[in-house]
Amino acid sequence: MRTLYGELVYTRPMTINTAIIYLRVSTDEQGESGLGLEAQERTALDYCQRNGLEVVEIVREIQSGKSVRNRGLLQAALERCAKGDAGLLVASNVSRLARSIRDLSVMLETAEKLAYGIAAVDTGLDTSTPAGKMVFQILGVAAEYERAMISDRTKKALASARARGTQLGRPQTMSSEVVSNILEMRKASKSLREIASTLNERGVATAHNGAKWYASTVSKVIRLHESKIAA
Repeated sequence: MRTLYGELVYTRPMTINTAIIYLRVSTDEQGESGLGLEAQERTALDYCQRNGLEVVEIVREIQSGKSVRNRGLLQAALERCAKGDAGLLVASNVSRLARSIRDLSVMLETAEKLAYGIAAVDTGLDTSTPAGKMVFQILGVAAEYERAMISDRTKKALASARARGTQLGRPQTMSSEVVSNILEMRKASKSLREIASTLNERGVATAHNGAKWYASTVSKVIRLHESKIAA
């Protein structure tokens, strides 16, 4: 039993040559198509086979990578490693695990304290070695810097386009009746997934005709409506 951040964490002797594979995509569309997850799984399984690792579980999560706190399945996988169920958490690349240097640093620190490893296949390194820890952190810093630069360029480009009077985004062709139905269901405390499922069952077309409704699609309609009201 060890204490971490004021909480009791129970551990038991772990088998070093065991791994949990963690896969993640950001949207329902990617999750349902399986394409993003399949590529990650092949990469991670390849890595485990080459290194003689027994895979005890493959975790598939559909969630944005902006914050580790919102990813329950990742947290559960890390807890299993902390308890000794696996010696290594394997992801296809560092961005599947964390997209902020703060989250990544906490994850690495916790892994080190509880004596399990974290591996990102794209680096070919893992945190069981000092070199792996250093490179992992450097990659996290570089990824965060790149995202900040991209975000800054995007914001400047959008501001410039607005200043020129350019209409941003694809034209919205959805009827006001559909939008009203979505807003009514949302007011009735329906979740985004429930609303999407209802629209699909009713055969309601999206703004792009024939496309399937997803929670993310419903969310965009609601945000667009709210932005029009605010304007």
